[in-house]
Amino acid sequence: MIYLFNERKSKSMAHLWFGSDTTCRLWSTGGIKQSRPGWITSPTPMGRSLCQMCLLNAGTEPARKQPSAVP
Repeated sequence: MIYLFNERKSKSMAHLWFGSDTTCRLWSTGGIKQSRPGWITSPTPMGRSLCQMCLLNAGTEPARKQPSAVP
């Protein structure tokens, strides 16, 4: 797993990072200030608490469209 957090904020939570977004989707929806300096990814959370929404979403697959039934 890869974790995203702000190294400049001592109380910054660690989010689960999957290449382009966090599992809680705060990165892509604007809930995390991307313009703030200090964002890093790390193979460990480095003692930071983990985002609970990331943990809840980590065990679920994204909703998939079901193929429509052909009459």
